[in-house]
Amino acid sequence: MAPAVVRVDGELRLVHELHMTNFASGDAALKRIEVLDGDGSVLGDLREATLTSALGRPGGLPECSETRLLTPGARVVANFWLALARDRPAPRRIRRQTLGS
Repeated sequence: MAPAVVRVDGELRLVHELHMTNFASGDAALKRIEVLDGDGSVLGDLREATLTSALGRPGGLPECSETRLLTPGARVVANFWLALARDRPAPRRIRRQTLGS
């Protein structure tokens, strides 16, 4: 399925939702999400405050006070609305890379 692209205030934006669950037995700290088009060009790079503001916990009840920390079994959802360059066509597919510890 192609990513959802919408026009907001005259700009094209990529609307995407990424669900992540920690299936490990220890904590996982999410540090970065990079969104790439099918050719590997970076469409968005979420870090620090930008990453934190994009994250939410399903059900609205945080398992811990730090949204980027996933305790064992915890789930977090990243929602992003990325502005796309005017001179490029909308991507047909995207990839995500996450960095954590």
